[in-house]
Amino acid sequence: MKKVLQEERLASSIVCAKAEQADLLTSISLAAKAHWGYSSDFMKACRAELTITPKQIANSDNIILVKEEDSVVVGFAFVKPEKESSGSLEALFIQPNYMNRGFGTELLTAAKLIAKSRGYEKLVIDSDPHAAGFYKKMGAVKTGEVPSTSIEGRLLPQYELLL
Repeated sequence: MKKVLQEERLASSIVCAKAEQADLLTSISLAAKAHWGYSSDFMKACRAELTITPKQIANSDNIILVKEEDSVVVGFAFVKPEKESSGSLEALFIQPNYMNRGFGTELLTAAKLIAKSRGYEKLVIDSDPHAAGFYKKMGAVKTGEVPSTSIEGRLLPQYELLL
């Protein structure tokens, strides 16, 4: 993976996640989601969905990348296979105090590159409404809405990003 990123001259500070980083990645996802002002009840309902496990990281079918800045993990991206020619962007989170510095763009670019090298033609993204503008900016196209797996009655915008 590192060779692919260097060949494309992407940030050398993006590396594959390690199983021992699962708790750290979970804390980043929770902090990033809470940044948008969601209630504590909402956050409790989303906790399982936002939890990253060592098993997920160890699964070689998944693409889980971390972005480091000055030896600090500032964010991560998680893509899992969906169908033979597509993946699902399960998570893309940046620690709140590192948002708006281009790290999300770097992570998504790296994840797209690796997904494409695995033969994926697109990524499907069930987006938080607060992240929808980012995905549009990155070239994703809204394809509809899907029910939240955590909050009954909540609909999330769904996007496809062609690779």
